[in-house]
Amino acid sequence: MLHKLWYNIVENKKGGIKMIVDILGTKYELDINNRETGNAGEFLPANETISLKNYDTNESFMYKTLWHEILHAIFYLQGDYNFCDDESFVQRTSNAIAYVIENNLITQNSDLFKEGITNEST
Repeated sequence: MLHKLWYNIVENKKGGIKMIVDILGTKYELDINNRETGNAGEFLPANETISLKNYDTNESFMYKTLWHEILHAIFYLQGDYNFCDDESFVQRTSNAIAYVIENNLITQNSDLFKEGITNEST
């Protein structure tokens, strides 16, 4: 589940962490890195990778970025290339999803997101 993946990201924010997220049956490597330049996140379909820049001081921004890149992957896998390439639409939608989850699930059920989670969980 994605909340377990997010917990692993927060608990292991050292950079260089590699995890797997299954998006519609395609397993993408999630790469958290400490690069100094570039985008906050990237969806790289040819490499089956989602890359996030490690923002030690801003977990909320990383969470929104993760959702942003996951939405790119969903639209890409469904063949909705117009949506996939529409950064404004992806940004608005990912921010809305992240907001709902952060403010209704994670905040209200923080213990649920920490129980029995390992780096191998997705």
